[in-house]
Amino acid sequence: MFHAFFLYVAIVSPLTYGGVPPVSENKPYDKETLSCYFQGTLSLYKEKYNTDGDICFHFYGRLESDPETTELELQQIQSIVGCLIIYNTRITHASLKELVSIEPDQNFCEYTFALLIFGNPTLEEITFASNLKFDESSVLIRANPKMTVLNGIDVYYGDSTDCTVATLSTAGGCKSVIGDVRLEHLTSEGFEYVEEVVGTIRIENKDVLHLNYLNTLNGLRIVGWKTPAITVSHNKKLVDISALLTLELESESPAIEITDNPSICHNVVERRKIKEWLKERGSSIEFSEECLKSCPGGKVTKGYLAGLGKHCNSITGNLIIDGLNEIPDSIAKLEQLEKIEGCVFVTNNEALKTLNFLKNVVKISGIFGGSNSMTKGDRRRLIIQENPNLEKIHFNEKLRLGPHEAFIRVNPKLKSDHITGASFNLDIGDARDCVVSAVENHKDCRRMVGIADYNKIKPDVWQRIDAVDGSVLITQTKLFDLDFLRSLKIVSWSSPALVIQDNENLVDISALLTIEITSDPPIIKISNNPRICHNIAERKKLKKFLWEKDASVNFVEDCLKSCNGGQVSETYLANFDKHCNVIDGDLYINGLTSIPDDITKLEQVEKIEGRVYVTNNEALEALTFLKNVEKISGRSSSADKVDRRKLIVQENSNLLKVQFSTQLRLDPNEIFIRLNPKLRYELIKGANFRFDIGDANDCSVRAAKKQKKCKRIIGDVEYNVMDPEVWKRIKAVDGSVSITHTKLSSLNFLRNLKIVSWSPPALVIENNEDLVDISALLTVDLASLHPVIRISNNPRICHNTVERQKLETLLKKNRVTISFANDCLKSCRGGKVSDKYLANFGKHCNVIDGNLVISGLSKLPEQINKLEQVEKINGRLIVTNNTALKDLECLRNLKEINNKEPDKPGLVVKDNKNFVQKGLYSLQKITGSESKVTAASTAHATRTYTTTQHATRTYATTQHATHSKRQQTSITVTLARSEAKKRTSATTTAQEITISRSRSLNGSKEIDRKEQSSKEKLGKETRLASYITVPRLAAFVLLLCFAVKRVQTSSAKHQETEK
Repeated sequence: MFHAFFLYVAIVSPLTYGGVPPVSENKPYDKETLSCYFQGTLSLYKEKYNTDGDICFHFYGRLESDPETTELELQQIQSIVGCLIIYNTRITHASLKELVSIEPDQNFCEYTFALLIFGNPTLEEITFASNLKFDESSVLIRANPKMTVLNGIDVYYGDSTDCTVATLSTAGGCKSVIGDVRLEHLTSEGFEYVEEVVGTIRIENKDVLHLNYLNTLNGLRIVGWKTPAITVSHNKKLVDISALLTLELESESPAIEITDNPSICHNVVERRKIKEWLKERGSSIEFSEECLKSCPGGKVTKGYLAGLGKHCNSITGNLIIDGLNEIPDSIAKLEQLEKIEGCVFVTNNEALKTLNFLKNVVKISGIFGGSNSMTKGDRRRLIIQENPNLEKIHFNEKLRLGPHEAFIRVNPKLKSDHITGASFNLDIGDARDCVVSAVENHKDCRRMVGIADYNKIKPDVWQRIDAVDGSVLITQTKLFDLDFLRSLKIVSWSSPALVIQDNENLVDISALLTIEITSDPPIIKISNNPRICHNIAERKKLKKFLWEKDASVNFVEDCLKSCNGGQVSETYLANFDKHCNVIDGDLYINGLTSIPDDITKLEQVEKIEGRVYVTNNEALEALTFLKNVEKISGRSSSADKVDRRKLIVQENSNLLKVQFSTQLRLDPNEIFIRLNPKLRYELIKGANFRFDIGDANDCSVRAAKKQKKCKRIIGDVEYNVMDPEVWKRIKAVDGSVSITHTKLSSLNFLRNLKIVSWSPPALVIENNEDLVDISALLTVDLASLHPVIRISNNPRICHNTVERQKLETLLKKNRVTISFANDCLKSCRGGKVSDKYLANFGKHCNVIDGNLVISGLSKLPEQINKLEQVEKINGRLIVTNNTALKDLECLRNLKEINNKEPDKPGLVVKDNKNFVQKGLYSLQKITGSESKVTAASTAHATRTYTTTQHATRTYATTQHATHSKRQQTSITVTLARSEAKKRTSATTTAQEITISRSRSLNGSKEIDRKEQSSKEKLGKETRLASYITVPRLAAFVLLLCFAVKRVQTSSAKHQETEK
């Protein structure tokens, strides 16, 4: 309602011309432009602006007529910027001829109209100046029931169906209400016929729950005369404003204001519509969710939809859309659903063409606490299956489903590009899908959908099936194997995906390794199949496969057997039984230039009753196919071949890695890995034994010459095959060495060589006619089974006594004997021992012609031991005045001294400081003309006695002195034998025996007594000449033997004490 009439006029309207208004609230009058600013009723305006006071031609503001006024007097107002309101007057004729311009401005007046004339019950005529400037949309002349004449302008001024809010109930037939409408007016009598409101609707501070009463005014048109045209605010209990969606609103923005209505609540469909409706009109709203609730799931029917409340946005339980032959009219009610606490089944709906009514569902939990059998153990959440006419689906982009939680199959008209909004991966199958019940008639079917029972599907059908979307049952069959499953893909929505149970004849389940199963655990159930049997490779794979599927199986070994060894090839492997786990004989993997396709068959081998040879395989990069071998016996199939190696991996040029079983046990000498240049220790896995793979210094015999860095030969080698220059750099041979039919005179090329042979003998030396010197054998390191060495038919082998002794010891140790020739042995001149003398002393010299003098040595010559090779001296041995020489060990092999000087002793040992009289162990004879032999020492005693008529054997016992004062005693005994018949002294053979001893002043009394007894029996210097009789000689010999025996006994005891 309007209670005042205001007018503001100016000669020149600044707003019209784009300028700033000359007046405002702070400057209400401008004398220069005769403009005024005013807001109020016409009566108050007249008091301020009249002919007696300020004159106003140009009005800015809001001017309203007085209630019940009977005449209209605008004074001198010619233009209006703002608004003029003529309402509820008693005027019959309104003259506005003075106005030449009217213009709305909401800065001065809230209305969008500049001129509002309505609700004047007596108004019949209005007159305007013919030159009035105005916009038709800025003039409102309505609800003046007696109005019939409008002069000067041509605008619509309403008809008899107009009324104001005040006259609504009495007007009768009112279709257009002019004015501001409140909630109470909406429920008044007659409003149900109203089609238009020109004004505003305000619903404020009310306790209403909804605006459903507006629903009866479907299509109501609201023309807002100010903004907002509709106000809904401060309604604490208001929930439902969906009736706004039925209104037709014409208004400047913002057309609607909705504030402080905390309980407004709608389902997702209405929310979306209301938000869009408000957005188009420059407004927005926040919704509560307190009204939303959950409804029970069930099968969708007309009755189910009728009971689905508008605030139901969640379903508890499964939503089942099944078997619809026609679509219910209210199917769109399902669009209000946002969450389903269960599963959704859309199946076997012939009438269903589009599935858009679930487009607002953002969650399908798939979890329902009920006992519905359709969801028990099923991981699918959304099932869209067997809808023959389904063409389109729209999902909410916020819906998230796992890869196998959405199941869309056997919808023949549905194409992938007709599914929109999905933010998850989808597989809708293709024309080759079919349900289990239709698989036999659907000849093109390659994927079965449903539970596939082996006993209910013919074997020939299984042959063409590539996949099962569901589960597979194999129970109580007569199957031997599961080959019909080979390469099958099973995508199961419930667990277990595969059941194998109660199959008495089932042996082979290896086909499981080829199938692909997708399911929640337990994926496989396998039980009561008592005959399942596999080789170790398949067992390991199956155990791992089943473990990953939360299943296990007990294997038997009834099917396992042995097979023959041989050369690995395509043919060998083609005939290799899958149940063979033992190879009887040697296994050869040799010369492979390409790897056989079935090489992995060898993974099933656990035991090899023979040897394994992996050699010269250019194509072999990984030796992993023997990784399950737990035993290699090494027993050769060749009876005449002895080889301690059990596993040979050699000369595989591209071998990178090796895998052993951790159960395999081998001695280091039983495994031979060599000449695999790319193999590294760190790439050999599983070995629980020590091994050596060699290094870059290894080479084969045939590569030794070219490979300059080679120092170790791998393989058996014959001397004649390899260049002598190559032998000079070879340090070792892993194999055997044969030296046969050569022209060699010595074996020096073997010196310091190491030979590790896997089969005896490690070294063969045969049929070498020129071979003399084999002393290099003493430096060779040999490792082999017996016989280590074989030597025969080398007729000229010849060595001095020292080397012979060493060689005989070595050969005896290796169970070998040889005969040495003496051809190489020779004599050399005597002389005084020095470095120079010894440097020229030949290794084959065993006889010295002339005297050998060892005298004045203060330092031992480096090669003093060369004298050990001397067996005979044709001259005298003189050892005197030496401080460095401690004994005569260097002459340990001297057997005979043939003295050529009859007037001098053949052996002289005296004046040697700290000398220990030992050595001369082999001396058997000192011969020559009758002479005197004297020996002297300063430390120990040497006792000599005669055992034969022509030989003198020397035995020495050494006693340590305990005092620096020593006593020297020399006793010379010459024994000669005359011919008994002639009793002449023409020829005399003299045996000179010197017994020298040193006795400590504090020495043993027992020894003194023995020596005194010997003196008494032998005398100081007793010469038995040729005149002695045979009886006397016999007595003397017996007495001498008795004395020597006592000395020997005493010496033995003393030596034991020293030890």
